[in-house]
Amino acid sequence: KNTLRYFHQFFLETIDQFLERNMIIVDDQMILQSTCLSHPTICAYVPRKQVDDNSYFGLRYVLHYGGQFQYWRIDNDFTPVLSPWS
Repeated sequence: KNTLRYFHQFFLETIDQFLERNMIIVDDQMILQSTCLSHPTICAYVPRKQVDDNSYFGLRYVLHYGGQFQYWRIDNDFTPVLSPWS
């Protein structure tokens, strides 16, 4: 619960950044990806082989059932490529 609230702060900041740059927000996936690339330590990927559910709804499964997962994370020294609008 607290993890989602923490992530949500960064998610909203990312939306603000898109709006400040007059970038079109068509899909929340773009915001999710941008948030994770801008803040790599707050995001992790659970490989679909570890999710006993429809892989498109893996987050729902992980949050609902919990468990021990082998998360994949972007390296801490990852430097995102900045857009030409930055």
